[in-house]
Amino acid sequence: MKRRIALCLVFAAVMANAPILNASTADLANAVNAAARPLWDRGFQREDRIEFAKKLLAYWESFHDRIPRLSPAEMAWASGEIKAGGARMERAAASREGALFFLNVFTKQCVDTHQDIVNSQTSPRGNETKAWVHSLECYHKLNSINAELDHTKLTGGIAFEKRNNDYNTKYISAWHFTVIHILISIIKLHDN
Repeated sequence: MKRRIALCLVFAAVMANAPILNASTADLANAVNAAARPLWDRGFQREDRIEFAKKLLAYWESFHDRIPRLSPAEMAWASGEIKAGGARMERAAASREGALFFLNVFTKQCVDTHQDIVNSQTSPRGNETKAWVHSLECYHKLNSINAELDHTKLTGGIAFEKRNNDYNTKYISAWHFTVIHILISIIKLHDN
């Protein structure tokens, strides 16, 4: 009986967080957009920047978690072919495995970078600035992200994504613009 109660409590705790755990990237994108409004309204204050980073982190974690993982053998093959360069790299890049390799590595870097921003709230401002600069990499590769998603047949094309919502990328360019303005505001603070 105690075991059943414990399982019920665990299930209830998981279900309490279900909206976040099961949110589509479109839902998470909307949360990011909502967190961006105070940035613009209140002049890019640090607490607003960190809140925005937390929403971006949730978006990138969800995006990363939805990408199929390569087997260890596929990962070793893709990595080896890409490192080899030349025709071998091109062949790997043209494969589904190469596209999944790129998406997994790329989105994991975005997760790690946004975790660094969130963690920077307890460290010197220089760490926050450096992490925001690194995050720009996540936002200027929109065409590559969409091309790789299409190549892997995960989305069935960009039009499909509007129905699917598993890989919603339509706001990435707007977030890029916001991140640039975050950096401008931080630089202005340091100059004063």
